[in-house]
Amino acid sequence: MESKVKVEKSIKDYVMSVVFDELIDKGHASEASDICEKLLKGNKSQREEIISKCELDSIRACSVCGALMFEGYLHEGSSVTYCSKECAIKDMGEDEFNEDLVDEDGNGPLFWTAWEW
Repeated sequence: MESKVKVEKSIKDYVMSVVFDELIDKGHASEASDICEKLLKGNKSQREEIISKCELDSIRACSVCGALMFEGYLHEGSSVTYCSKECAIKDMGEDEFNEDLVDEDGNGPLFWTAWEW
């Protein structure tokens, strides 16, 4: 439970600092606080809509569970993102996950990354 609380605090701190600053730079200064609160409290579809509408580069919502994340799995060539191996396997299946995951030579369309702004 303590680990989940740390992650949630980490995400909240990230949204209220990095995402807030990105919103200001992208012309949403007057509504940055409200947008950040909606991101933190919203469901998966609300979060995806805000990220898309505001063209945020610094954060994503997991395609499976909707968790906000600043790092995670990205399936190259699509907008599909996963916060964890468990969410990726839930969506793709374990065989496809293992097949698509980037190997030691850098081949494969599924890889772990951080979204930076």
